[in-house]
Amino acid sequence: MKKLSLIGLLILFAMFQWQCGYQVLNINLEPIDDWKTDIYYHQGTPIAISRLDNSILTTYVVKTPESRYQIFISARNLSDKEMIISHEDINVLFNTSIGPIESETLDPNVILSKKIRADNLETALTAMNAALVQVSITSGTVGDNQVNITTKQSGLNPANVQMIDQQVVNSTASANSLKNSLLFKNTIFPDKKLMGYVI
Repeated sequence: MKKLSLIGLLILFAMFQWQCGYQVLNINLEPIDDWKTDIYYHQGTPIAISRLDNSILTTYVVKTPESRYQIFISARNLSDKEMIISHEDINVLFNTSIGPIESETLDPNVILSKKIRADNLETALTAMNAALVQVSITSGTVGDNQVNITTKQSGLNPANVQMIDQQVVNSTASANSLKNSLLFKNTIFPDKKLMGYVI
């Protein structure tokens, strides 16, 4: 098993700012330009391409809406033997003014499991809310008398069932999309490539 390493790929430039009494960290990530890595830019995003004798590794960093960083990896096997790549083979080293900081990557099975659990909880809460009885009280007067009319309606109706079914379909599609985009352990055959995100 050959390990691909991204040690020394990224430099962490940190600038501290003070806003509303809180410290905010702004991070600009730039790959290290060394003898085996070429740096290109697309729409301001640096892309590092490392060419070795047995492989070409392309990487770039994406910031998610949740302010987390994902590393996109594309590896091409140039050798005549199979290569195995996994999130465990990816090492990220941030060079800072206080010294290097190594970052671990997350197991894609754990990420996928958390996504599925969160979707299941959301679906269960939606179904429970839809099944609750809805009560409405209408007040009025008839002649000189105060009249209150109470109506009860079950929230579980065909429209709510259809909404829950659609939520399940959307959650399944979203989980499959996430599964297809994460970098799991894979064999890369000669002259083939593999792509995926590492978080």
